[in-house]
Amino acid sequence: MDGGWALIVNPAAGGGKGYRRYRDVLNRLNAADQSINCYLSDSSKNLRILAQQVRDSGVSTIIAMGGDGTIHEILNGLAPNVSDLKDISLGIVPAGNCNSFLRHFGTALNTKTAVDRILEGRSRIVDLGQVHYTNNSSFRSAFFLHLFGMGFFVDVCKVLNQRYRRWGTLGSTLATLTSLSSLHCERSRLIIEEKLYSYNMSWLAICNSQYIGGAMRMAPKASLTDGKLDMLFTERAEKRDLLLSLFRIFGGNHIGKSGVHYKQIRSLSLECDRPVEFIMDGEVYTATPVHIETCPQALRLLV
Repeated sequence: MDGGWALIVNPAAGGGKGYRRYRDVLNRLNAADQSINCYLSDSSKNLRILAQQVRDSGVSTIIAMGGDGTIHEILNGLAPNVSDLKDISLGIVPAGNCNSFLRHFGTALNTKTAVDRILEGRSRIVDLGQVHYTNNSSFRSAFFLHLFGMGFFVDVCKVLNQRYRRWGTLGSTLATLTSLSSLHCERSRLIIEEKLYSYNMSWLAICNSQYIGGAMRMAPKASLTDGKLDMLFTERAEKRDLLLSLFRIFGGNHIGKSGVHYKQIRSLSLECDRPVEFIMDGEVYTATPVHIETCPQALRLLV
């Protein structure tokens, strides 16, 4: 690769924040004598294709500007396989509603700080999660940066995207309260470390970093460098207990309370009685079974 830089922007991110802020970001990068090509996606659905085209052009440093879903799509366009990541550095500039992943580094809402860190060359090698699944009879896989979720959190994500996209962290809270009316359980079989478990789960979260939904500290023990994923779930939760556990999540003191189970894992196989929806970094997928694993030290981040 030639070592060039590229800025990939989702103009629609954060209700238009991506479009409103990208010129300032581009000017700051150019002012720092960093020659950079800028690419604006005409649709969030095309981000993965655009990222692949940028990668194929020989660029080695890519800056993704948008929210968690934007970063997810760009990452998976850049690297279908772990081996494709070895020559890539990924910078992230927040422009979404929640920016949950960047909260792990304290730059969730601060565009200036994020750009400063990129220009300073601050980098760290982090783990990724990877999901293998079958869709339309074809085997596929995708990386996630901060979250694989199932059950209640899929409902929250869909309500958030449909009704509260422009509301930021408050939108996540409102979507959570709205989704309580559709609370249900999913009969699931899990294989962890060659042991089979069966649960009726209200929700499942497998986290690579600490935050989801903006400021919800779902996995307070999560590390991006320990080679493990943090799994949390509840069984047959009543609405009152679920609401109580969700409020505790904001403070990160929910583990072991209100029926919240916790375990650190390196891999997990999950099967349900029917194809179910799940989310990765806020993007919705449908499949069963799925296999989830950690990819240690897979990505160089500029954050």
